[in-house]
Amino acid sequence: MTKVDIISGFLGAGKTTLISKLLKEALKGEQVVLIENEFGEIGIDGGFLKDSGVEIREMNSGCICCSLVGDFGTSLKEVVDKYHPDRIIIEPSGVGKLSDVIKAVKDLHIENEIVLNSASTVANAEKIGLVVSTQNNPFFVTLKEGAEAKAKELGHELIVLDSQNDPSKELGNVEDLLIRGVDVLLINPTDSDAVASSVRAANRSKIPVVTLDRAANKGKVVSHVASDNVLGGEMAGNYIVEKLNGAGKVVELEGIPGTTAARDRGEGFNKAVNGKLTTVAKQAADFDRTRGLTVMENILQAQPEIDAVFAHNDEMALGALKAIEASGRDILVVGFDATDDAVASVKEGKMGATVAQKPAAK
Repeated sequence: MTKVDIISGFLGAGKTTLISKLLKEALKGEQVVLIENEFGEIGIDGGFLKDSGVEIREMNSGCICCSLVGDFGTSLKEVVDKYHPDRIIIEPSGVGKLSDVIKAVKDLHIENEIVLNSASTVANAEKIGLVVSTQNNPFFVTLKEGAEAKAKELGHELIVLDSQNDPSKELGNVEDLLIRGVDVLLINPTDSDAVASSVRAANRSKIPVVTLDRAANKGKVVSHVASDNVLGGEMAGNYIVEKLNGAGKVVELEGIPGTTAARDRGEGFNKAVNGKLTTVAKQAADFDRTRGLTVMENILQAQPEIDAVFAHNDEMALGALKAIEASGRDILVVGFDATDDAVASVKEGKMGATVAQKPAAK
């Protein structure tokens, strides 16, 4: 499977520096093809790759700005078929909009051969605003700490505000950051629909917006940084199917309704278990440990037979585990995030598994 990473940005924003760092550190040892859009031509930047110690194979074909009707997709498929790289990095210039390049990659439909791994925009930013949905969840605490550490390393000013899972407070936080003159807004939405007001406020101020972990359903976002939640949910489902030998009754504890994380993790999980396991209960517990405990207590009273529980995050999983332990029943529990508490629980043999994310590395 070839992963595709799209890295865009204005001239001088630091794209080349970022790609160089990726090649030397994160992608060392991988077979990489770098596609640049320079004066309308697609080609592997041979000189740059040579300096990075990557094997060079030259090609020229198509044009990102024209390709958006087909040529670029054809050229990309030729790269995959001919070189079978581990990763393709696409660096479009100003003539190729990020959204159009993303669409061109997604429209390839090369099943089991190519997957869009990430899309990002590089921008100069001295003052950065970070709005986090909540600091009551260890996952988002780690995300904040990772952002603070990286900002300090790079010499940027980072202002962090907590929305406390309240969309109206989220909008107030964003308006505050815009008044304080941030150069870029990083936002982890409380709700993928409600965040549209915050995104549009930044759009009106011409401040680029990057969403973290949860996407925004409306408004203009230059980049979205997240794990593949559908794949993660599918991994959890496949694990449970395997542990139950392909038959059993499961409970799904869902995250906050309206968030893309809850939707995508549920989609992946159900894709894996449909036709194999029976879902006896499905209820939102809002990514919260206390809610996970309460909801699971009610489900345990209503359902005499439960073999496994999948929770959309570790906080709900740990709450559910507490309810299960109090009931004296033996039920497999799988979470999502790999927080410190969840990993410790897995090591102790209490939780069955957790799907790992790396919020500090995002």
